[in-house]
Amino acid sequence: MRGGGTGIYIHADVGVPEEIKHLFRTAAERLGSVDILINNAAISPKVPFEDIPLEQLEQVLRVNLMGAFLCAQEAAAQMKEKRWGRIISLASMAGRFGANKSGAHYAATKAGIVGMTLSLAKTLGPYNITVNCVSPGRINTELTRVLPQKVQNEICSQIPLGRIGEPSEVASVIAFLASEQASYVSGSCVDVLGGYIA
Repeated sequence: MRGGGTGIYIHADVGVPEEIKHLFRTAAERLGSVDILINNAAISPKVPFEDIPLEQLEQVLRVNLMGAFLCAQEAAAQMKEKRWGRIISLASMAGRFGANKSGAHYAATKAGIVGMTLSLAKTLGPYNITVNCVSPGRINTELTRVLPQKVQNEICSQIPLGRIGEPSEVASVIAFLASEQASYVSGSCVDVLGGYIA
């Protein structure tokens, strides 16, 4: 790793509560307590609202929202003991302004991330734990690359900077929120949208 440190890989499905507990227990045993949590797991089926089956709704809620919630619970328990921590969750433009191309169930979970962030910032602040979320717009990831080129061109035409963003541009915002330079930033949702306003 650049800058030193140790990294490990722990396989876990954040849609399964028992696997989340295993993830945090293993991380604590091998690396010590969790200081920084980045909630980034998500799925985004592209299905019209009226066609979303119950099973898919439950899966999206379980992975995108319940997974983030339970990870935050596990992390906060460790952070409170040290009275220091950073919880940063990935919201989305869809959760802030509604979904166009994403499903309504995806948008609902990302709006839930924003609400969870605001609530946890209040309840965990007394323990010197900051809680924020980052709301990316169209970013060059697997989730957006599946869209037809015509749709991607249409999206770019609505973004003042004239392009979709790169993962590194989201990562730099997350890195700032995890740093000491952001020690007084909590309860914020930082938009990374290239100037897009719904």
